[in-house]
Amino acid sequence: MDLLSKMVELDNMFFQDEDELASINQKFDKLIRSYFEMPENNTDTIIPNISILLKHTDENNNFWPIYTELYDNPLFFQSFAKNINNLKSGYYLEKLFSDICKFSGTTKVFDYDEVLEYLVKDKYTEIVWIKYIDMMDSNQKIRFLNLIRKERINIDFILANCFNLQELLTREAIEDYIISNIDDFIKQSSNIFTLKEYFKNLPNILIRINKYIDSNHLIISKSIINSIKKLEYPKNNQENFEVVLSMLIDELVSNEQINYSDIEINMTGSTSIVIMIKDKVLKISKGRKCESFPNNPYIIKPLLRRKFIFQDEEFFVEITEKAKTSNKINQEDLYHLYKGFRELGLVWTDISKNNVGYLKRDNIIHWHEELNPSDEVLNFEPSQGNIILKKGDLVVIDADYIYKEEDIKDILNIDNPDFVISLPFLAQIFETRYQEEQKKLNLK
Repeated sequence: MDLLSKMVELDNMFFQDEDELASINQKFDKLIRSYFEMPENNTDTIIPNISILLKHTDENNNFWPIYTELYDNPLFFQSFAKNINNLKSGYYLEKLFSDICKFSGTTKVFDYDEVLEYLVKDKYTEIVWIKYIDMMDSNQKIRFLNLIRKERINIDFILANCFNLQELLTREAIEDYIISNIDDFIKQSSNIFTLKEYFKNLPNILIRINKYIDSNHLIISKSIINSIKKLEYPKNNQENFEVVLSMLIDELVSNEQINYSDIEINMTGSTSIVIMIKDKVLKISKGRKCESFPNNPYIIKPLLRRKFIFQDEEFFVEITEKAKTSNKINQEDLYHLYKGFRELGLVWTDISKNNVGYLKRDNIIHWHEELNPSDEVLNFEPSQGNIILKKGDLVVIDADYIYKEEDIKDILNIDNPDFVISLPFLAQIFETRYQEEQKKLNLK
């Protein structure tokens, strides 16, 4: 029986499950191996029937690209491209294409639209797109990226990787490519803030993006929602929250008298997002350790502080003034703040220069009309302390982990083993110092 007959026979074998198919593929693998290992062989039989070869190629049977005789046949690449849909999806494809390029000594396999379209649409491909791009020449890269863009699959991938082309193309050519497709990039990007970050050093492109934002400001709230998803927030009632968010942003933009394109976003960690709107800060956090505690002068005055609950999951939305942060804040400055809390019967444990800042204006609500939300509306317990910190004073800008002394009284006993276990290191140092200072005052 000749090779073609054996190939067809195996291809027509009936199988009931994946194990039987794997067995057939192994037999097919041995058949092809034995053929190529014969002293005299040619590809005249395989190339016309390459669809059968591709059909029986999988993660365990993908050796055949090592045989360079295949590439001597001028019809190989054309036949491969024409029949590529017979290939099964799988992570093995990366190695398959890598071997074809390696043993053929060319990237010609990516010259064909059928091949690029297959890779763009394959469900496993997105994870290894960048590896395929590394195999391609400059023209193939551009064509592959354009296909991704046209298919509206993952525009952010293009943005993150288009500058990898710089090794082969001039920066001017890359900018021309981006500018010529910028409308698609804007409309398809999941996060307009990410888009602006990618192109922050390309003013001509930024102008186009900002103009679009100012004419389509709802894209701001949609981008924030997409950022929130990365924090694994609940997806239920997303549209309702998007409406609320849009209303808040509209009010803030109007009050601050800026354009929507002036808004900035900052991912501050795995649990919060900070949106900068000129002198206002809109913070969205995945829950708070201390939902409620007495309002006091040492936290930055909130305009809004509200807990939202969707499907039994919660997060906080807070609006405050922007403060000036600094790496030059020292431990003595932090202790002065800590002591202020303690003198009000409160304990602040999340002590860090990252959580404090210098007031740019007096610590009151700054709004275009008189606004004085109650402690209850802000989810606070009744206020303690009646001083008002002034411009330039240090204030806590991330108001969490603030407790009433009476609620953690046992932990504050420095002779209690729980003191070391329960309090962060800096809070231990500050509390010990504070208690020693109080003892000295009581002795006078």
